[in-house]
Amino acid sequence: SQPTLVDGQLYISSEWCEKMKDRTMCMCDDKHDTVVSDINDVGLTSDLALEVDYYTEGVLLPIICGVGICGNIASILVLTNKDIDLKPSFVNILICLAFYDLLFEILAILMYSLPNLSLTYKDSVFPFFLPYLLPLIHIALTGSVYTTIAVAVERCITVVAPFTSIKSFHGFLYLCPIILFSLLYNIPKFFEVQTRCFVSINAINSSSDAHWVSDAYAWDRSDVRSHPNYMTYITANCVVMGLLPMFLLSVLNCLIFRAVSRAHAHHASLMSSNAHRRDSTMATVLTTIVLIFVVCHTPKAVLNMYEIWTHIFISPVPEEEDINLLLDILTNISHLLIATNSSVNIVVYVLKDFKFRQVLWSFFCGPKPQFLRNNTLSNKLSRKVGKQDNGVSNHVAASNFTNMVDVTTQDSQDSENKVLQTDF
Repeated sequence: SQPTLVDGQLYISSEWCEKMKDRTMCMCDDKHDTVVSDINDVGLTSDLALEVDYYTEGVLLPIICGVGICGNIASILVLTNKDIDLKPSFVNILICLAFYDLLFEILAILMYSLPNLSLTYKDSVFPFFLPYLLPLIHIALTGSVYTTIAVAVERCITVVAPFTSIKSFHGFLYLCPIILFSLLYNIPKFFEVQTRCFVSINAINSSSDAHWVSDAYAWDRSDVRSHPNYMTYITANCVVMGLLPMFLLSVLNCLIFRAVSRAHAHHASLMSSNAHRRDSTMATVLTTIVLIFVVCHTPKAVLNMYEIWTHIFISPVPEEEDINLLLDILTNISHLLIATNSSVNIVVYVLKDFKFRQVLWSFFCGPKPQFLRNNTLSNKLSRKVGKQDNGVSNHVAASNFTNMVDVTTQDSQDSENKVLQTDF
């Protein structure tokens, strides 16, 4: 006998299941909720939306994530090298940031790219993985965002108050609260989606018979995610993961920029044109970090604010094809930009820090190159300062300039140690 419809509920006999067991995937499974829809009432996703999904998340996203995975692995290997000459606390924060970004990129490929590249993965694996992939990728994203803030805080303290001694227990004073917060804050994400059995039928108006067409496992919003009170969490998420980090990074960046500018003015008499360019570059890179973060996270914040706005002012949300297509494209762009934000850290490191470039080169290309030009600059300055004064003032002046050009000489190493270790 065919499945029957009674008051909108689908009833299936065990005899029918036994007969159709080789043709059905999930229809006779009691472990998952069943969602029934008439094929005549189901809207189809536009070809343009499918094409956008494929080229953005199926082609571009894995390329960006692949580059980011290689870059973050390289960053971890370089940062664990003793020649990097940074404070252990700062190194641990940067390693944690690279790990969060690495985890995010791996999960992004599993969550966004593979469903567009493999039909088998999309139909047979993805519906069961998504309830776990979703919270894990948000944990990684939360950790990455707030570890970036920890990097800015660490840098701000060492630049604004370089002689302030704060015992951070090798950076774990920053990292432990971030790890704990990332886990606890994203617990609701474990209840946002669930795996369901979607059954397509062809109902006959003149009878209660429902002709089975197809069935398959797929993911769907859970009842928790659809509850009106859950919008409170969505609103908080817009602030916690969007507006607040942007504000904090902007403030910290301004403080760092002002401190660097004051230091430049104070040491102007000892600085060469090369040192001036490097100091300006450092301030520019710090500003660029904030700009990259703001640009990459803005689409996600816009999507969250749009959902909040539609919940408050428009209920129910109108199902318009153009609006849905625009939201789908904006979502894809958001995924691409956040993946890009997680992939560019090594570029910032290479552009900013002489030591990082040197260790990276020696790690992957053999022995360290001889940077004769930097050593020559250091020697020339030492001779110049020696002509101006004697004794302790010579040592301090040479040490200050050497720190500005990122060159460590043996006779000034002790006096520079505190600043040079955080010159990243």
